[in-house]
Amino acid sequence: MRSLTKEILIQKLRYDFDTGIFTWIVDIKDGRTKHGMHAGHLDKHDGYIKIKFNGKRYKAQYLAWLYYYGEFPPFCLLIDHINTVRHDNRIANLRLATYQQNCANARTRKDNSTGYKGVTYLKKQKKWRAQIHFNGKNFGLGCFASPDAAHAAYMASAIKYFGEFARF
Repeated sequence: MRSLTKEILIQKLRYDFDTGIFTWIVDIKDGRTKHGMHAGHLDKHDGYIKIKFNGKRYKAQYLAWLYYYGEFPPFCLLIDHINTVRHDNRIANLRLATYQQNCANARTRKDNSTGYKGVTYLKKQKKWRAQIHFNGKNFGLGCFASPDAAHAAYMASAIKYFGEFARF
């Protein structure tokens, strides 16, 4: 991926910073891709836009970063979608993040039974437990009489540990 440069990218694709959409400015020899067509496809498995460029597949957010900033992010960093919409590749919606920051910005999982991130129900105690994962460890934040109180504890800790990446 690192051999691709902005100069090579802009010879074949245009990127609209306001919409996050890539458009082909040349016809591709595959016979299907024509000048003016939107580039890439939505991957139904992970929700990211993928673009095949010079025989390799790229996530569109990495091409957007290269197009705008002129370089790929360092290997240790990811590109985070601020609003968590994986196909929204507007440059204003992209930021660099560590793996931990990217996870902190994740939405509440679909299999979450409480509806609150960081909150579980303890049947035996009939209490709501709040916990947060930080630096590879789980930290208990206490048990509470209501899910709202447990969630408030999670939110306070998320802001403390994750700052602008905190998502509730």
